[in-house]
Amino acid sequence: AVSFLERSILDGNLFWSWEYGLGGDLYEQFSYYYSTSPFFYLMFLVKLAFGAAGGNFENAQEWRLIASILKQIICMGLMFALARQEGKRRTWAVLSAAAYGCSIWYMDNSFAFDFMTDAMIWLPAIVMAFNVLKRNWSATAKEKSGFAWIPLCLIMALCLVNNFYFAYITLFFCI
Repeated sequence: AVSFLERSILDGNLFWSWEYGLGGDLYEQFSYYYSTSPFFYLMFLVKLAFGAAGGNFENAQEWRLIASILKQIICMGLMFALARQEGKRRTWAVLSAAAYGCSIWYMDNSFAFDFMTDAMIWLPAIVMAFNVLKRNWSATAKEKSGFAWIPLCLIMALCLVNNFYFAYITLFFCI
């Protein structure tokens, strides 16, 4: 589905469609999820720069491995930052980041349905942004910034654009 969507974009079809003809329902289902992922477009631009966009199955799997590792590093980095923000010692922050980024769920979905691993990036980012907002709006804050809500709104919007289902679950978890 990734190569199919990349080829569609390269052919000038910039809009996602339900109409791919007989047998296209599998591609249209997956292309919908990929077409809403900011990470898909980021990797598409990188692959385009290297001349690998819209490649064959083997090429797509090689790039999927690279994207999976980069997303896993982002996942772990955000969880480490969240643990440190919560006041955890560095050792516990590293262990929590490793447990989060190397979970069975991430590993299982990183090659088959890698758009599902995007949800693991948004959760610690939203919690960190919420903590900043909460700390800024607390009664003890000396300087209140009227713009403390902007990072939370931006991350929530990216989460929503990425996948409505993930946004619903993530925001329900935060509430």
